Amino acid sequence: LPRVALRSSPAVRATGAERGTVAIFIGCIGDIAEREVANDLARLLAACGFRAEITAAQTCCGAIDQHAGHAPQARRLAQQHVAAFGSGHAVAILPLATGCAATLLDYPRLVADGGQPFAARVQDPIAFLLAHGDALRFKPSPLRVAIHDPCTQSHVIGQGDALRRLLARIPGLEAVTLDATARCCGAAGTHFVTAPEAADRLLQPKLDAAARLAPQVIVSGNIGCS
Repeated sequence: LPRVALRSSPAVRATGAERGTVAIFIGCIGDIAEREVANDLARLLAACGFRAEITAAQTCCGAIDQHAGHAPQARRLAQQHVAAFGSGHAVAILPLATGCAATLLDYPRLVADGGQPFAARVQDPIAFLLAHGDALRFKPSPLRVAIHDPCTQSHVIGQGDALRRLLARIPGLEAVTLDATARCCGAAGTHFVTAPEAADRLLQPKLDAAARLAPQVIVSGNIGCS
């Protein structure tokens, strides 16, 4: 496979008085699959007065090894990130994916020295924008948007209403819940690869709901779900 260079920090300057620097955690997949998400988050943060940076030393959060029972490797990755982000001046660490966030919040258990201060800075990016985004103004949009709540959002991070509240500030946009049962979509880390038939059974109600609701866009806070 071709080598993909880790993207540099977005060249977006904070508007108005700068309120601080935040670190975006993109993990191992986000740099390939969610580059535009990182760029858009940086733009929104800049509009709120924050400069976004992406630490080059970051890689997989450790979730895949942790799920597979490879504790030493998960611990090594956690130690790498505690060291990489520990000396920075970022007021918050904002993971693009809730799956990464759930693992980052578990660093105090994996790393005795520095894990707790690291986890204390981890915040949901949408909740962060909502808390600091009084100046944000959005253009009207006629889209019908279905929201999928990741399991990690519901059961670990919480603050699932932050996305709904932020979307509610877009004039004309209609937001609906994709699946009120909030069941797993089937991805569950690598479960959709190791147990595809079981994963497809979990996914089917989501597909049925999408057909019934007919949204133009389906949004999720986790790249695995997406």
